[in-house]
Amino acid sequence: MWICKVCRFEIEDDSWKVCWNCGNEKDISDEKLKTAREELRNYQNQKQQIAETLQCVRCGSRLRFLGTKKFHEGASWGFWLGNLGELLVNRVALDQFFCPRCGKVEFFLEQNTLDQINSKFDS
Repeated sequence: MWICKVCRFEIEDDSWKVCWNCGNEKDISDEKLKTAREELRNYQNQKQQIAETLQCVRCGSRLRFLGTKKFHEGASWGFWLGNLGELLVNRVALDQFFCPRCGKVEFFLEQNTLDQINSKFDS
């Protein structure tokens, strides 16, 4: 097990050399670490600005950005094909927002994912 230096996410499998949550290397250099953390802060600030425009459907409070969760469809091919097998899986990233008052969590498609899905329906 190791903890990502950028996003502080816990990676259970020591064989992974890259954080599956943020995509940064396990042994990231200090220069890259500073840049990656700055990019992560900018990303989170951008998402928090979006959250301030959203209201909870239950109680009307303003939502807060919780993070982006990556989901995938289908079976895990990790045993048979290793990391290469993960390329065969359809993935979707959803932004998570939560209400600090009532605890409701909402998921929204990231803009690039939304654009991809809309393009499938437009053709």
